[in-house]
Amino acid sequence: MSLLVFFVLFLLAGYIVAGIVFLSMVFWKEYKWYVAVLLSAGITLIFYVLFNHLLKVHLPIGGMLF
Repeated sequence: MSLLVFFVLFLLAGYIVAGIVFLSMVFWKEYKWYVAVLLSAGITLIFYVLFNHLLKVHLPIGGMLF
């Protein structure tokens, strides 16, 4: 279910929003809600910096359908 949400949000809102929501859904049961959100935001931003700046692979920030 969370992977489907990631795919739809990736198309509508971009990588950062989709990544934070997806990882929050994954971490939700293991951690408190605020830890899950902070952890998912940190991991998403690390991967964004890794792909965009180090590997030069540009991930969409905004929606692709707008």
